[in-house]
Amino acid sequence: MTDGRKTGEDLRPIMGPYFWQVMLVAPSCSAVGITALQVARRGGASTDGLGICVAEGFLASILSVASAQCPLHDLWSKYVEGDLGMPRWVHRCAGALEAVIVVLRAHGGASCGGWLPVAGLDSAATSPAGARESALAHFLVSGLMGGALWTWPFGVQIREGLAPGLLVLSASAFATEQRLQRAAPQLAQGERWLWHLAALGAMMTGAASAAILFDPKRRAAKRGEK
Repeated sequence: MTDGRKTGEDLRPIMGPYFWQVMLVAPSCSAVGITALQVARRGGASTDGLGICVAEGFLASILSVASAQCPLHDLWSKYVEGDLGMPRWVHRCAGALEAVIVVLRAHGGASCGGWLPVAGLDSAATSPAGARESALAHFLVSGLMGGALWTWPFGVQIREGLAPGLLVLSASAFATEQRLQRAAPQLAQGERWLWHLAALGAMMTGAASAAILFDPKRRAAKRGEK
């Protein structure tokens, strides 16, 4: 039987059985928990500080888990994302980049007075170095999510699978923009907009790369290998 998501009994469905739990439910709950814990410890926070904390908490959670596809690609493919029609090395590289992004955002938070979700609660925390590391992390996120923006709706044609990627891109853009705005007086003129243009270019490059690398016959070929 062929239903658009599964081709033959030997091929696993595109979305794994724990896709939504791993990619949406767990990171969202983790972000709320991190924010609530930090607010309780600090006795309150500004509205924009809360927004940054939730965004950074979500990013740290989902990207940390998603980085497991680098060393544990087979398990990740079987239980979470499934087969997206990409070469294995693409997923391993994506997992490695996601780990780098987590480190960049965490290190950027250290230069703002603490781990980024914690530093986000302090509206006075402005650091050019931290803002630039956040912007670099967003540049990498945009490249990865550009690939997702093409793969889910146009490659495997399951539009709902794009939801986690859109949340990651939105959270990264929001948190990075807040960082750049706070550090704007200490940044070079126009630097903030250059970072956003670079991220847009990375997203377009990621989408184009996904279109080139995607192979609709890859999943069918696996049956022949078995």
